[in-house]
Amino acid sequence: MASVDVGVGLLGYGTVGSAVSRMLAESGDEIERATGHRLTVVRALVRDPAKEREFGAGDDVLTKDFAALRDDPRVDVVAEVMGGLEPAGDYVRELLRAGKPVVSANKQLVAREGADLFAVASDGQVKRIDQHPMANHPVTPMREPDLRRHLAAQTRTPIGLISTHTAAELNHQLEAGTQAILFDGADEQTLTTTGELLWHHVQQSPLFAIGSSGLTAALIPSWRTHENKSCHSDLDPELVEGEGEDPPHFARSGDDAPWTDRLDGAEDNPIQLSLSREKAQPLLVLSGSCSPVTAGQIQWALANGFHGIALDPSKLLNSAAEQARIQAAATASLAAGRSTILYTALGPPSKAVHGDDLGEALGNLLRNLLQTTPTRRILLCGGDTSSHAVQQLGLYALTWTAPIQAGAPLCRAHSDDPMLDSIELILKGGQVGTPNFFHAAQQA
Repeated sequence: MASVDVGVGLLGYGTVGSAVSRMLAESGDEIERATGHRLTVVRALVRDPAKEREFGAGDDVLTKDFAALRDDPRVDVVAEVMGGLEPAGDYVRELLRAGKPVVSANKQLVAREGADLFAVASDGQVKRIDQHPMANHPVTPMREPDLRRHLAAQTRTPIGLISTHTAAELNHQLEAGTQAILFDGADEQTLTTTGELLWHHVQQSPLFAIGSSGLTAALIPSWRTHENKSCHSDLDPELVEGEGEDPPHFARSGDDAPWTDRLDGAEDNPIQLSLSREKAQPLLVLSGSCSPVTAGQIQWALANGFHGIALDPSKLLNSAAEQARIQAAATASLAAGRSTILYTALGPPSKAVHGDDLGEALGNLLRNLLQTTPTRRILLCGGDTSSHAVQQLGLYALTWTAPIQAGAPLCRAHSDDPMLDSIELILKGGQVGTPNFFHAAQQA
C-alpha cells in the first residue's frame, strides 16, 4: 500500500509542540507502517523563530506569521499545542474557515468555546444570527444579535448595557432609570469584574440577576474573596446552580415557607449535597433541541451504544396510542440497562413544532418513565425542553452536584415526592457541549 504524505502544522513549538515534532520524526516509520501515512511537521507558528529549542525544527518550518501557516498548501492538518483561550481560539477559527482540520487537547478552549468551534467546523463559516439555526427556533427565535433590541420586542422596560465594567457606568445606568441592565462577558477578567460589581451592589439593595452558568462563574470569585458564606442567603437559590465549590444547603419547612440558607445541617428537610454516588446506569436523555450541536451529540451517542427512539411531535401530542408506544419502548430499553435517547429532531426541523405543548408533553413522558423504570439520571437537551420538563416534575430546588462540562453541571433534584427526590438532572442548552457529551454525562 502506497504511503500518503500528511503535512502537519503546529500552533506553538514550546515544550508540547517540540515533543510532538520529535515524536513524529522519531516514530515516523512506525506510524507509517500502522496507518499508511507519513506525518511531517512542515510549519510551526512561534513568537521567535530564532530562539534555541530542545528539539530543533527543519529549515523554514518556524514562522511568526500566522497567515504563512494558514495558507501553506503543504499543511493538511494543524495541531493546536499553544494552550489558553487566546490567541488559540482565534487561530483555530481562522483555520477552520480556511478548511484546515484542527486537532486540539486544549480543555479550556473546548469547554469555553467548543459549541462555537464545532459550529464553525460544520461548514467553515460563522453565521450572522439571522442565518443561524436560532433564527428559526420554534419557541424563541432570535434574529437580532443585540440583546437590547431583541428584548425590546418583548418588553417596554428600559434596557441598558454595561460595556466598560466600571462602578461609574453601573451607577450612571441606575441613576438614568434603567430597569434591566445587560453585562457583556467577553473573557475571564470581565466576568470577574462583573461579579464584583454585582456583589458590591447587592450589599446595598436587593438584586434580581438572570444568567447562564457564566453568572455563577462571575460571582464565585467574589464569594471566595469576601469569604462570607452567608452571602448566599440574599440571592435567589437559582443563582447557586452551576459549577462552583461550597454551595449552600437550601431548605424549606413547609409548602409556602420561604427559602432559608441552612449551613449547619439543621432539621426540616435540609438538602444534602453528597458527592458519593454511583455512576448512573442507565442514562435517560430527552431532547427537544433543534440545534446542530445537539444533533451531532445524538448521532455520536447512537454510534456508540446508546439506544435512540425518534419522536414525531404531532403524533406525540395527538395520539394516545403513540404515547403508549413510546412509553413502552423507552421502558423496555431502560429496563434492559440501555442508555436511551428520546429525540424530536436531528437539527433544524423541516416543519413547525409545537413549542410549549411539546415541552409539557415531554415533561409528562419523563414523569411517567420515572414511575416505571429504574433510571435516576436524566439529561434534558434544549432550554425550552428543560424548563417545561422541570415544571412538570414539580421540583422545588436543584443543587449543584458535580461538573460535567461548562454550562451543564450535574444537579440533584429536590421534591416533596419521594419518587422524584434526589434524582439527578443535567439541563443542557442546545448549543452546549462536545460531541461525546452524552457519554460524559453518563459517566460523571
